[in-house]
Amino acid sequence: MCIRTAISTRIAQIWSTLPPAYPSCTPELILTHTLIAAASLSLHRPFVSFDPAAQTKCLAAARTIIQSLHVPTSPETAITVNPVLGTVCALACDVLLDELERTRTMWAEWAAAPIMADVDVSLPSLPLCEQESVLLMDLQEGMGILEMYASGSPLAEHQLNGIQQRHNSHYASYDCYDPMR
Repeated sequence: MCIRTAISTRIAQIWSTLPPAYPSCTPELILTHTLIAAASLSLHRPFVSFDPAAQTKCLAAARTIIQSLHVPTSPETAITVNPVLGTVCALACDVLLDELERTRTMWAEWAAAPIMADVDVSLPSLPLCEQESVLLMDLQEGMGILEMYASGSPLAEHQLNGIQQRHNSHYASYDCYDPMR
């Protein structure tokens, strides 16, 4: 068993022992869920480009971070809960942006490829445009959460600006029905 698999298994074991973050929503439990997801994300992120299982785990961890941080709270209490949460949220947003870029590249390559009747092309379970739409919604939610953290933290504000710039440079005028745009 490789070290990455052993660590991934241990992270999954720890995760499975945690009580659900909701409905209790204690800051400690939210922090724990978020940090365990960040550990999984950090473990699998370097392997995303060539390991579909790592891609799935990384994306699931990013979505878990966003879901865990989607707690009704005021901007004043967000940064006092734990300042690391803004950084972890920015990490999740970065992963979602990476996945959007990968999906968009696949969509453009698929649209530009010649049709070959004798080749079996297995498409993902959702059409690529729908996958992008779901990723964009997740990213928008993550950016909204990060914006709440940014109101009290120069670091989170800097991270949010970087994510917004990256998002705007690639997706501000995006039309999912025009992959060559």
